[in-house]
Amino acid sequence: MMPSLEYVSLGCWRENIDAPWIPSIEGKPQSFGNDYLTGPPENREDAVTMCALAALQRGFEVFAVRQMGVCAGSADARLYYRYEGTSTSCADGKGGSRDNSVYKFARSGMMEQLQGLVFILAGREGRAGFTGDMSTAWTAEMNKPTGLAISPTKKDLWIADTGNNRLRLIFSQIGPDAGHEANCFNGNNCIVQLRGNGLQPGNRLGIFPLTYKCGQAGMQFLLGLGANPVSEQPSHSFTMKSHLFGVPEVTSAGTFRLCYCLQGSIIFSQVSTCDNPEDFIHDAGQVNINGVDSLGDDQALNVMPGTAFDLPIFGRKMSQNDRVSIVDISQKCGSQGTANTTTDVLNPANVTLVRDLGNETAALWADVIMKTSGAYRVCWCRGMNEENLQILCDRHEAYNVKAMTIIVRGPVLYNATMTMGEHEQELTIRGSEPARFGAGNRIRIVDHDVECGSFNASEFSDTLDKSGIMPAGPPQRITSSSVTWTGLKIRTSKPLRVCWCGDVAGCVSGADFAIDSVRVTPIGPQTHPPHLVQVLNKTNFTLTIHGTGFTGRERVSLVDDYTKCSTLFSATKSPEVTSKNPSGTADNFTQMQLRWNSVTIQRNGRYRLCYCACINDAADCCELGQ
Repeated sequence: MMPSLEYVSLGCWRENIDAPWIPSIEGKPQSFGNDYLTGPPENREDAVTMCALAALQRGFEVFAVRQMGVCAGSADARLYYRYEGTSTSCADGKGGSRDNSVYKFARSGMMEQLQGLVFILAGREGRAGFTGDMSTAWTAEMNKPTGLAISPTKKDLWIADTGNNRLRLIFSQIGPDAGHEANCFNGNNCIVQLRGNGLQPGNRLGIFPLTYKCGQAGMQFLLGLGANPVSEQPSHSFTMKSHLFGVPEVTSAGTFRLCYCLQGSIIFSQVSTCDNPEDFIHDAGQVNINGVDSLGDDQALNVMPGTAFDLPIFGRKMSQNDRVSIVDISQKCGSQGTANTTTDVLNPANVTLVRDLGNETAALWADVIMKTSGAYRVCWCRGMNEENLQILCDRHEAYNVKAMTIIVRGPVLYNATMTMGEHEQELTIRGSEPARFGAGNRIRIVDHDVECGSFNASEFSDTLDKSGIMPAGPPQRITSSSVTWTGLKIRTSKPLRVCWCGDVAGCVSGADFAIDSVRVTPIGPQTHPPHLVQVLNKTNFTLTIHGTGFTGRERVSLVDDYTKCSTLFSATKSPEVTSKNPSGTADNFTQMQLRWNSVTIQRNGRYRLCYCACINDAADCCELGQ
């Protein structure tokens, strides 16, 4: 029967693959004993145990497995395995492409093997107990037992079976030792190691809130763990077991209770299956789950776009080296791209750099400004390991804990149209309900090439007609999902942008109007660039106007150059202009073009082309060209 070794995990650590700190021992068999490192490492059955045997054969205290099976070790590995820092990329206890799963022998040079519920300890390979004796400890004959010894602390019984070169061990009690204290971090694999007597594969370990006592009626397993409860990780050791709870994301970091269940034990006249929380009656100690609190969506931080807010995060064992990123709600923390804060943050340096205030239980990033409504995740990167060595937050997978959700309630960008001319228009800012709009909201309507939040965003575009209402004050209508300004008029075809400010303390400078909320496309004739028509006098020509949204009811007026459009006199065409169409409406039209046929100008000169979107007169709109 193959001996097993008692060793403990020291965690996952980065390795310099080009010049490893822990060298590979593959292909370097010893001159004595078995060669445990045969075949391709990645296909080696029970690769960790084989590496442990090879390391023990060489007298190493610490060994490592990487690249899914490659065995490494040296006499001074214990001094150098932490040199490159910790990692979270190890898999199945067999490291990663650039990472070591590192182990240390619990008791140097000792091997143990289960025989029923009695344990046999031996010293070296090749002696009785490892070959030729396959019976269980209950039936295997002793050979020249010479004495008994009782452990002064655990009261276990030791038998010196000298003829078989064995020490036989009978445990005084079965189960885990009390008083364990384990440490895990939100976002990192949580492994709890238990010591005890006769720890068997069918038993299970659970994590519970500290308010419960093990076996208490009504107790519930702690939520937020990858798995809870769990069975042991496969191992030949029965005095030490590792239990993998997966990656925790508990809502509140803290101390929790470890409770153990012995499968098949009798509890209140019932055989325990370890499926009921109340079967976990053995108190094995406590586990500290450190790191940042992982708050649920029901505890989201609600903010307004364009308004500075403080981003607070709470937890345990936090450090100055911790970092956060803000990503779209559709991204999972730790996935590709989560190291990069979204461009929806107006001032990303306020998020990505070191916190402004904090200690081990709280951190605060001040004056963060979002420029777009929506839902976002705050992803946290742990910046310090258990040995107070810095962990670099330079990889997406390092931002693997969702600290909280941010809900930004305000305008939602959309495209709108407004009709050019004397007709008063409404402009509505829309948001998801409730959008937290109010009387303190202000807008600026600017040319489309002006960026919201820039210096020029504080001035209205000259497209707005001052004969209408300039929307410089509060909105005329307010609902839970919109604010509306009325009485607007526009006179040109230039595309527009609406910049919103929700800061009730004051909207003055261009930087205050930082939220891009509406893109406006004017409906009507093209004014930019203006129409330019060159004709011979006393010659018939076709007058063509380009634009959008025409209905066929539009009218134009050719007036003398000294007559201004939008005045009373611009409704009457120059006496030098004649046309076969007495109504003034277009002879032909599409939504994008108006045409007047057989127009004649009797005298040389410059004439102004004025436009009307209605059927009354041409005095109420725009100068189109010459």
